[in-house]
Amino acid sequence: MKRGIVFAILIFLFFILQSTAVQAIAVGGSVPNLPVILVVSVAFFRGKKTGLLTGFFYGLLNDFFFGDILGFYAMTYMFIGYVCGFFSKEFYEFDLRLPLLLIAASDLVYCMVVYWCLFMMRSRMNFLFYFTKIILPELIFTVAAAIIVYRILYLINEALTLDEKRRDSYFV
Repeated sequence: MKRGIVFAILIFLFFILQSTAVQAIAVGGSVPNLPVILVVSVAFFRGKKTGLLTGFFYGLLNDFFFGDILGFYAMTYMFIGYVCGFFSKEFYEFDLRLPLLLIAASDLVYCMVVYWCLFMMRSRMNFLFYFTKIILPELIFTVAAAIIVYRILYLINEALTLDEKRRDSYFV
């Protein structure tokens, strides 16, 4: 229950940060994709189901406020959360390589889906321009931000896990 409330607060907080404060640090129009960092991290810590739910609720929130097609972002983030949840068995506390690789791959997939569904379908075919000016800078910025944000999310997850263990040992 407590974990669900914390995740709901994190989803809302990341939504607010992504749509307001992060825009202030844009470099060349690119900003880090905090939702991808959140969804991948939660999926990596907790598994497929939690990653899927986190992606769905963040995506639905994004769809309501910024989406042209209701459900587009929800489906995209759900897919990312579900697939990254398969790697939760590979979770090691201090190894950042796999989470950063998953975040980079997920951001690349996210950008490609957005390009294909929202731009290419409208006959905007200049992929090289889109890749060099939007996808690549966002990917680099997201991975750089993930180094810090992932650590914070890791500490939150560890605190929740310790609290759950403490509570379970109290009732046994």
